[in-house]
Amino acid sequence: MPVPFSGDWLTLNLAAARRVTIFPADGTWTKGAYTKHVDIYLIGGGAGGGFGGTYVAGSGSGGGGGGAGGVSRLSIDAADLTATVAVTIGAAGAAGASGVTPAGGTAGSGGRGGISTFGGYLAAGGGGGGGPGSVSATSGGGGSAYSANAQANSGTTTGGLGANGVAPAGGSGVAAASTSNTIYSTAGGGTGATGVATAGGPSYAGTPSGGGSGGGFNAGAAAGGAAGGSAIYPGGATSAAAAVAAGAAGSAGAAPSYYATSPGSTAPGQGGGGGGAGVNGNAGGAAGGKGGGGGGGGAGTTAGGGGGQGAPGFCLVVER
Repeated sequence: MPVPFSGDWLTLNLAAARRVTIFPADGTWTKGAYTKHVDIYLIGGGAGGGFGGTYVAGSGSGGGGGGAGGVSRLSIDAADLTATVAVTIGAAGAAGASGVTPAGGTAGSGGRGGISTFGGYLAAGGGGGGGPGSVSATSGGGGSAYSANAQANSGTTTGGLGANGVAPAGGSGVAAASTSNTIYSTAGGGTGATGVATAGGPSYAGTPSGGGSGGGFNAGAAAGGAAGGSAIYPGGATSAAAAVAAGAAGSAGAAPSYYATSPGSTAPGQGGGGGGAGVNGNAGGAAGGKGGGGGGGGAGTTAGGGGGQGAPGFCLVVER
């Protein structure tokens, strides 16, 4: 059910607003009798991180990080909207899990994030899931989503493509990055290599960030998990889910204290960090806030670690 917003009007730069409604789950928006203008802010679901992989001997990568959900904004005259509009909130991508040693396929990939929609007027896509760890190969980070009714691709041994080939892809042995375009600016997940983990893509202009990859093994040496993608929080501070040492669980992403509608504002969600490798691989960190990607699981010699869950989508409607 939609809930009224109780945050700081000045921070939102919406002092003249009559009603602000947040949808944390599916629901129906009803237009106010005297509403003249409507601003809509929509975020798709973030993807889950990949399974870390199990390697009795030799080298292998940890799980790839999940890609972030897309962000859409629309300002429209109330007269151009129907009296009621169905709102769908994109589901969080499931954490990647597997009981077998992956070999670069799709078993153990993190789940893709769901698509958020405001009727037929606006959509925000879901992020691509992090790929599973792979023997002597990389684990691809999930691709990122953008302002469209589409989901990004999940990673395998290479980074997943961004939605429609436009949004940033997941990293392939390097950290993913967001673009400078405020429409296609969500982030891909980081990709793991043998013994090397990479951070998730950072947020840009009020978008969520991607998950970091889990640590793998290189000639038997265990690596730690990478940091989640960095995000900007109140006061301009930059924050990220911290990197961890081998044998440690991935750090959870943080959630902001409020959600703002203007470009360049606070990031809505932060990607989780990757889990460290060990005898039992450690789980990736869950994403925090809205739309962030989950961290990849760490590789293990007895059992690999599961990926971190992505963050669900979100809708905020402002009536004036």
